[in-house]
Parts: sequence; structure tokens; C-alpha cells
Amino acid sequence: MGQVLKVNLDVEKAGASGEYVVKMDVPEQGARGLLADSVKMDGLTLKVKFLQFGIEYQGMMALNSIIGKFRQSGMEFPLTLVRGEREKAVRPQTPQPPYPYRSEEVAFRNEKAGIELHGTLTEPEGQGPFPAVVLITGSGTENRDEELMDHKPFLVIADYYARHGIAVLRFDDRGWDEATREIAAKSTTEDLSCDYESAFDFLKGRPEIDNGRIGLEGHSEGGIIVFMIAARRPDVAFVVSLAGTSVKGGEILASQKVAVLKAAGAPDEVVRQTEREQEEVNAKIYASKEIPADIPEDYKSPWIYYFIRHDPAPDIRATKCPALLVSGTKDLQVLQDVNMPVFRTIAEEKATGQAGGTLEIRSMEGLNHLFQHCTTGAPSEYYGITETISPEVLKLTSDWILTQK
Repeated sequence: MGQVLKVNLDVEKAGASGEYVVKMDVPEQGARGLLADSVKMDGLTLKVKFLQFGIEYQGMMALNSIIGKFRQSGMEFPLTLVRGEREKAVRPQTPQPPYPYRSEEVAFRNEKAGIELHGTLTEPEGQGPFPAVVLITGSGTENRDEELMDHKPFLVIADYYARHGIAVLRFDDRGWDEATREIAAKSTTEDLSCDYESAFDFLKGRPEIDNGRIGLEGHSEGGIIVFMIAARRPDVAFVVSLAGTSVKGGEILASQKVAVLKAAGAPDEVVRQTEREQEEVNAKIYASKEIPADIPEDYKSPWIYYFIRHDPAPDIRATKCPALLVSGTKDLQVLQDVNMPVFRTIAEEKATGQAGGTLEIRSMEGLNHLFQHCTTGAPSEYYGITETISPEVLKLTSDWILTQK
């Protein structure tokens, strides 16, 4: 569909048996260390299969190259592999030591779920008490840095905030370690919100943290969770929603699939068919009080079923503390056209006293879902952009947090 993707294959002999092991990376898609199910080396010919992804590669060795064909889902492309070292991603914003602030490894428990969570607390130099924020990751199991395609946006945010007087707690999602993997597979967004509520309570027990100035900042799905928690916890001082949503998840999925396919140059019929299929799934899930049997397997997890049905608007309205919504005009995963009308309506309700609290909206020109300056906003650009997160967003959010007193 007009995209150019770089593929890395690690090919090596394993042990005394002399069998070959192949692992594949597709950096632009965030795929790392995919293990081949079948590897055959016949003379100068390499044949590799990744059954889970319907991928086959066959090529002939020629000097320092392998020249062959890459097949997936009925499509075939030429793929030439050249021996060499991987190109190292350039990420100039990733912080490097020494740091002018304190960084502490911490652990706390979500007693309701019976799990322990591990993270990092960064604090400015000095005694405090400091304003503080819990960072909340987007969808999928992510580490404390919200690491994606060699970008570490939460590490960049924590570094910037700590340098400007704000303490930050960030931690690995449930499911990131083996101990929580089983419970994570059965979890919904509401379940995840309890992990972050436990993080909030952990900060309240720290003497160097200002108990009256602890807030929540979430990205994407995390931008939903901030309002979930704030709606039930009046002691949350403020919330920041980065690319958060205001409509049901089913509508989010349908709109983002259409936008991403169009940006990739997909044929109109493919776009329409994808949209129809998503709307059919949405309709079945909306109408059912449990996971329907006649939907694709990809939609049968508790998380996706809950996400498609969940409407964030009531929690946004119920949030009584100050809230800041930041959105990029080129975000193709959480589209402004879909979400802004509801956010603006709620902001007006809060401004006129029909709902409590305040909601400030900041639309950032030319930024994508990760708040990078970009060309089209397509996810395929994320890896190639050296910027991890716009400096304007870092300044905007930190300045706003420091005014919440």
C-alpha cells in the first residue's frame, strides 16, 4: 500500500546440532524478536516461515546478500537482505546520565487484584514537598517508559518534569512480568485503572510529596483512565489527558482503521470493507451483555470487549478537578473530528456550571498520536521520526501542572 518497510533477520546456528534459528524485526511496526517456526538451509537457499503471521521468505545467498521473495497473506514482494549491523535508531531526546534529580526504584501493591507493581519514582532535588503525577500508558502491555519503536516518551516526560520541579511515578503495566501475565490476559481498562489508583495512593504515603497536588497524566487509553479514577476519587488534584478519547471504543477503532488505511494509500474498496466489518462487530458487541460467539477471535478478549462498549463521557463530566486535554491535529488513531465535539460540549458545560470542574482543550498543530511533528500522522512514520515528543507539549503540560495549587 505504498509503504516501504525495513526488515531485519538474525540468522545463526544454535548449539552443537547446527540447526539454524531465525528471528525477525520490523522496526517501523514495532515488531521485535519474532521467532521463525520453520528454518531450512538447502545449499545456498534459505527458507523461513512465521506461521502466526502467515509469512514465508525464500532467498538465494549471493556474496553478502540474500535475494528472494517475501510472502504474506497472498501478497508477494521482493526482499533483498544485506549482511551488516542494524542501523541504530536516533533518539536525541532520550535522557542520558548524570541526572540533576533523584531516581528511585519502587514497588507497591494493588491489594484488590493481589499483585505487586514495579516502577521508578523521579523527584527534583531538594526536600519538597513536590507536586507529583502518575503517568498512565496507552493500550497494550507496556513498560514504565511506554517504550515504542525505540522511543521512550514516559522517560522523556519524567526527565523534563523532574528538572522543572515535578515528581513522577511511572511503572510497568500488569502483564509485563511473568507474575502478572495471567491476570493481565483477563483484565479490562477498569481493572487497569485500579493499578493506577494504587500508584496514586502510594504517592500519598510519601512525605516528600505534596498530598494536595498529586495528579494523573495518561496517554491514549491512559487518557481515558485519568477520568475514570478522578470521577471516583475527589482527592485527585488534576488530570492531563494526552490523546484521550470521548466516545465509545468501537467508534475509535472504526475511525482509526479508516484513517490509517487511507494514509497508507489503500484502495477505496478495502477501506469501505474494513469499515463495514468493524461496524458489524461493534453492533454485535453493543447489543450483547457478554462476549458474542459469532465475532472474530481478535475481539473475544475481556479488554477489547470492554473497550468497544465503554463510553468515557460520563467520567469526564463527573471529574471535579481541573483537567487538561491535549490533542494533535494529525493524530490518526484518536481523530479530532470524532472526539473534539464531545470534549467541547463538556468543556462548555463545565464553564457554565452545568458540570463540575474545568476542562481546558489544547489542539497542537501538526502533531501525531505520539505528539511528534510529522508529515501525515500515519503510524508507519513513528519509527523514522527522531523526535520522541514535542518540546511544546512538554512545556505546555509541565507549566499547566505547576499552576494547579
